[in-house]
Amino acid sequence: MILPIERGGFQVATSGGTSSGLPTEIVYPKDELADTYQWAGGFIGRHIIDRHMPSDHARWVACTLADHMMWSSASMVGGVLQAIPDINYIGAGAIDHEVFQRILAYPGTKAVMGISRSIADLVAFADRASANDRASLRVALYGSGALQPKVHADLRNAYPNLVVLSFFAAMQAETIGLQLDPASPVLTAVPGLHLVEIVDAENRSVAVGEEGDLLVTRLFGNGAPVLRYRLGDRMVRRSDLVSDRLNAMRFEYAGRSSDRFELGGSYFYAPKVLASIGKALRRCRLLDLDQVAQDVQIRVDRAHRRMTILVVTVRAEELSRTIDAQIAAAIIRQVMVTAKTERDGPLDGFRFAIALVPPGSQELVTTGVGKTPLLVERD
Repeated sequence: MILPIERGGFQVATSGGTSSGLPTEIVYPKDELADTYQWAGGFIGRHIIDRHMPSDHARWVACTLADHMMWSSASMVGGVLQAIPDINYIGAGAIDHEVFQRILAYPGTKAVMGISRSIADLVAFADRASANDRASLRVALYGSGALQPKVHADLRNAYPNLVVLSFFAAMQAETIGLQLDPASPVLTAVPGLHLVEIVDAENRSVAVGEEGDLLVTRLFGNGAPVLRYRLGDRMVRRSDLVSDRLNAMRFEYAGRSSDRFELGGSYFYAPKVLASIGKALRRCRLLDLDQVAQDVQIRVDRAHRRMTILVVTVRAEELSRTIDAQIAAAIIRQVMVTAKTERDGPLDGFRFAIALVPPGSQELVTTGVGKTPLLVERD
């Protein structure tokens, strides 16, 4: 970028990537950044907060993101949340039981935004909250990773009035898409904020229902343009939302572009592999990941020619005693053989396994800013 930085008026934000944990810097003119906050904050207010939080009470929106280790999500996403009309903002940062109880104790309804891991922690925090306080939590917005179906169910059981929605963002585009319907994973772009493209390998737009790479162009980007920035995410294009209230592009998150790995000369895409393995385990009545998994990670260890599905669950000890490890390994192997792209690439030398670990286990690999990659590869 060629920018008149000597004049001042710029902000540099840095993101800790989900896959590598390495930072990526982006430059914003502060006045344009303030405009994006107003634009996105107004959208969240109209289509999420007003819908789920009555305006005749005090309304609180808390952000549990923290700026540390060159990760600027608290200031960026926090800027958007502060611009939601008619709310009180809480810049909470990383929270524990005690801090969360203080938030819930404020009079009125509450919304919380954080990375998926911190939103999952709210399940345990419910144990110390009164029924009235738990009923006051209305919206949970999560980013930086997926929430497992079990976590969704546990959150709804703990907080009777809660809707759980995805907030898809990045440093290069602080609000890209928002889940408006808790019953559908489809994300809706904020009209007028960014040009969102989903493209194939030739950078051509894909058709509705097709998957491709995500490109983002900032429309509030005259002072420091960001043009067709490839974020490293895969999306499925969905039909546009056209209604009396909203006309917007929609898409569905499919995973990180880097979540591809190679075994035996064949290439696999981790989200699809995991979905197939989950279906096979459930069909064989061996394990239902949707019912037990609080987190899942695929571990590929090439030096030892081993692939492990790491499942985080409070029932780790119990399930480890009841699951037949050999049958689980055979099921995973069969899924991988069926999914192979090169039929002549053997998997005979690879071993497959499921490892069940409790929450907080050191076995689960996370980045320096607390994100959980779906795929971890070791040579």
